[in-house]
Amino acid sequence: AGGRLPQGLSAEVRDAATVVLRGPSCRVEVAAPGGGRTVRVTLRAGRAHTVTLPGAAPYPLDDLALGRVTFPTSPLPPGMSDPAAAVDGSAHTAWTPGPGGRMVVDLGSAVPLGTVTARWTGGRTPAARVETSTDGLTYRQAGTLAGRSTSSLRLQGTARYVALAVQNGAPHGGARLVSLALTGGR
Repeated sequence: AGGRLPQGLSAEVRDAATVVLRGPSCRVEVAAPGGGRTVRVTLRAGRAHTVTLPGAAPYPLDDLALGRVTFPTSPLPPGMSDPAAAVDGSAHTAWTPGPGGRMVVDLGSAVPLGTVTARWTGGRTPAARVETSTDGLTYRQAGTLAGRSTSSLRLQGTARYVALAVQNGAPHGGARLVSLALTGGR
Protein backbone atom coordinates (compact mmCIF):
# COMPACT_ATOMS: atom_id res chain seq x y z
CA ALA A 1 0.00 0.00 0.00
CA GLY A 2 1.54 3.25 -1.13
CA GLY A 3 4.71 1.57 -2.37
CA ARG A 4 6.23 1.78 -5.81
CA LEU A 5 5.15 -0.60 -8.53
CA PRO A 6 7.85 -2.97 -9.77
CA GLN A 7 9.51 -2.28 -13.11
CA GLY A 8 8.01 -4.42 -15.88
CA LEU A 9 4.55 -4.71 -14.32
CA SER A 10 1.78 -4.31 -16.89
CA ALA A 11 -1.95 -4.01 -16.34
CA GLU A 12 -4.45 -4.61 -19.13
CA VAL A 13 -7.88 -3.23 -18.22
CA ARG A 14 -10.39 -5.44 -20.00
CA ASP A 15 -13.72 -3.89 -19.01
CA ALA A 16 -13.28 -1.73 -15.87
CA ALA A 17 -14.14 -4.72 -13.67
CA THR A 18 -11.46 -7.07 -15.00
CA VAL A 19 -7.71 -6.42 -15.04
CA VAL A 20 -5.01 -8.77 -16.35
CA LEU A 21 -1.65 -8.34 -14.61
CA ARG A 22 1.73 -9.53 -15.94
CA GLY A 23 5.25 -8.94 -14.76
CA PRO A 24 7.89 -10.00 -12.29
CA SER A 25 7.07 -11.95 -9.15
CA CYS A 26 5.57 -9.44 -6.72
CA ARG A 27 2.58 -8.53 -4.59
CA VAL A 28 0.23 -5.74 -5.67
CA GLU A 29 -3.09 -4.32 -4.59
CA VAL A 30 -5.78 -3.49 -7.14
CA ALA A 31 -8.78 -1.31 -6.27
CA ALA A 32 -11.71 0.00 -8.26
CA PRO A 33 -12.04 3.79 -8.35
CA GLY A 34 -14.50 5.34 -5.95
CA GLY A 35 -13.53 3.33 -2.89
CA GLY A 36 -14.17 -0.16 -4.23
CA ARG A 37 -12.88 -3.19 -2.37
CA THR A 38 -9.13 -3.82 -2.67
CA VAL A 39 -7.91 -7.13 -4.09
CA ARG A 40 -4.42 -8.34 -3.12
CA VAL A 41 -2.62 -10.28 -5.83
CA THR A 42 0.58 -12.33 -5.78
CA LEU A 43 2.10 -12.43 -9.26
CA ARG A 44 4.45 -15.12 -10.51
CA ALA A 45 6.94 -14.15 -13.20
CA GLY A 46 5.88 -15.21 -16.68
CA ARG A 47 2.26 -15.89 -15.73
CA ALA A 48 -0.77 -13.68 -16.31
CA HIS A 49 -3.12 -13.14 -13.40
CA THR A 50 -6.73 -12.07 -14.05
CA VAL A 51 -8.35 -9.97 -11.33
CA THR A 52 -12.10 -9.31 -11.12
CA LEU A 53 -12.91 -6.32 -8.91
CA PRO A 54 -15.94 -6.92 -6.67
CA GLY A 55 -18.60 -4.26 -7.12
CA ALA A 56 -17.04 -2.69 -10.22
CA ALA A 57 -19.29 -2.33 -13.26
CA PRO A 58 -17.87 -3.69 -16.51
CA TYR A 59 -18.00 -1.51 -19.58
CA PRO A 60 -18.76 -0.57 -22.22
CA LEU A 61 -21.63 0.92 -20.31
CA ASP A 62 -24.60 1.75 -22.44
CA ASP A 63 -25.95 4.19 -19.84
CA LEU A 64 -26.08 7.57 -21.58
CA ALA A 65 -26.99 9.35 -18.31
CA LEU A 66 -24.02 8.05 -16.32
CA GLY A 67 -21.91 10.94 -15.03
CA ARG A 68 -23.85 13.58 -16.97
CA VAL A 69 -24.71 17.07 -15.75
CA THR A 70 -27.99 17.26 -13.82
CA PHE A 71 -30.32 20.07 -12.82
CA PRO A 72 -31.28 21.68 -10.55
CA THR A 73 -27.95 22.63 -9.02
CA SER A 74 -27.42 24.65 -5.86
CA PRO A 75 -29.28 26.15 -4.28
CA LEU A 76 -31.57 23.13 -4.29
CA PRO A 77 -35.28 23.37 -3.50
CA PRO A 78 -36.21 22.52 0.12
CA GLY A 79 -36.20 18.78 0.81
CA MET A 80 -34.29 17.91 -2.37
CA SER A 81 -30.79 16.46 -2.48
CA ASP A 82 -28.35 16.73 -5.40
CA PRO A 83 -29.81 14.88 -8.42
CA ALA A 84 -26.28 14.01 -9.58
CA ALA A 85 -26.48 11.15 -7.06
CA ALA A 86 -28.91 9.39 -9.42
CA VAL A 87 -26.41 9.32 -12.30
CA ASP A 88 -23.10 8.80 -10.48
CA GLY A 89 -23.04 5.01 -10.90
CA SER A 90 -22.86 4.37 -7.15
CA ALA A 91 -25.29 2.08 -5.36
CA HIS A 92 -24.44 3.99 -2.15
CA THR A 93 -25.85 7.38 -3.18
CA ALA A 94 -29.39 8.41 -4.08
CA TRP A 95 -31.45 11.48 -5.00
CA THR A 96 -34.13 12.63 -2.58
CA PRO A 97 -36.79 14.37 -4.71
CA GLY A 98 -38.45 16.45 -2.01
CA PRO A 99 -41.91 17.96 -2.60
CA GLY A 100 -42.64 18.37 -6.31
CA GLY A 101 -39.24 16.87 -7.12
CA ARG A 102 -38.04 17.14 -10.70
CA MET A 103 -34.60 16.44 -12.06
CA VAL A 104 -33.15 16.92 -15.53
CA VAL A 105 -30.21 15.08 -17.12
CA ASP A 106 -28.26 16.86 -19.87
CA LEU A 107 -26.99 14.19 -22.29
CA GLY A 108 -24.59 16.69 -23.89
CA SER A 109 -26.12 16.53 -27.35
CA ALA A 110 -29.29 15.25 -28.97
CA VAL A 111 -29.21 11.45 -29.19
CA PRO A 112 -31.67 8.74 -30.26
CA LEU A 113 -33.47 7.53 -27.14
CA GLY A 114 -33.96 3.92 -26.08
CA THR A 115 -35.14 2.98 -22.58
CA VAL A 116 -35.14 4.94 -19.32
CA THR A 117 -34.94 2.91 -16.11
CA ALA A 118 -35.44 4.24 -12.58
CA ARG A 119 -34.20 2.23 -9.58
CA TRP A 120 -35.37 3.36 -6.14
CA THR A 121 -34.42 2.51 -2.53
CA GLY A 122 -36.93 1.00 -0.12
CA GLY A 123 -39.84 3.12 1.03
CA ARG A 124 -42.94 4.35 -0.73
CA THR A 125 -41.93 4.54 -4.38
CA PRO A 126 -43.63 7.35 -6.30
CA ALA A 127 -44.81 7.20 -9.88
CA ALA A 128 -42.81 9.57 -12.05
CA ARG A 129 -43.44 11.38 -15.32
CA VAL A 130 -40.66 11.28 -17.94
CA GLU A 131 -40.25 14.26 -20.25
CA THR A 132 -37.80 14.91 -23.09
CA SER A 133 -36.48 18.04 -24.79
CA THR A 134 -34.05 18.98 -27.53
CA ASP A 135 -33.49 22.56 -26.31
CA GLY A 136 -33.98 22.41 -22.51
CA LEU A 137 -36.88 24.87 -22.71
CA THR A 138 -39.77 22.97 -24.26
CA TYR A 139 -40.47 19.49 -22.87
CA ARG A 140 -42.87 16.85 -24.11
CA GLN A 141 -44.26 14.09 -21.94
CA ALA A 142 -42.79 10.72 -22.91
CA GLY A 143 -44.71 8.56 -20.45
CA THR A 144 -44.96 7.49 -16.82
CA LEU A 145 -42.81 5.18 -14.74
CA ALA A 146 -44.87 3.04 -12.35
CA GLY A 147 -44.31 3.39 -8.61
CA ARG A 148 -42.15 0.26 -8.29
CA SER A 149 -38.61 -0.24 -6.99
CA THR A 150 -37.41 -0.67 -10.60
CA SER A 151 -39.42 0.64 -13.52
CA SER A 152 -38.59 1.12 -17.21
CA LEU A 153 -40.14 3.01 -20.10
CA ARG A 154 -39.36 2.73 -23.81
CA LEU A 155 -38.76 6.19 -25.28
CA GLN A 156 -39.16 7.43 -28.84
CA GLY A 157 -37.33 10.09 -30.80
CA THR A 158 -34.25 12.16 -30.12
CA ALA A 159 -33.50 14.43 -27.16
CA ARG A 160 -30.68 16.16 -25.33
CA TYR A 161 -32.52 16.55 -22.02
CA VAL A 162 -34.45 13.90 -20.09
CA ALA A 163 -36.49 14.97 -17.06
CA LEU A 164 -38.01 12.87 -14.30
CA ALA A 165 -40.82 14.52 -12.32
CA VAL A 166 -42.14 12.79 -9.21
CA GLN A 167 -45.94 12.75 -9.33
CA ASN A 168 -48.00 13.96 -6.35
CA GLY A 169 -44.85 15.07 -4.54
CA ALA A 170 -42.47 12.82 -2.70
CA PRO A 171 -44.30 10.95 0.07
CA HIS A 172 -42.97 11.24 3.63
CA GLY A 173 -40.70 8.26 4.20
CA GLY A 174 -40.54 7.83 0.46
CA ALA A 175 -37.95 6.07 -1.60
CA ARG A 176 -34.87 7.80 -2.99
CA LEU A 177 -33.70 7.40 -6.60
CA VAL A 178 -30.49 5.33 -6.69
CA SER A 179 -30.19 5.25 -10.47
CA LEU A 180 -31.69 6.92 -13.49
CA ALA A 181 -30.25 5.07 -16.49
CA LEU A 182 -30.86 5.74 -20.17
CA THR A 183 -29.95 3.59 -23.15
CA GLY A 184 -29.67 4.91 -26.67
CA GLY A 185 -32.03 4.03 -29.47
CA ARG A 186 -31.10 2.56 -32.80
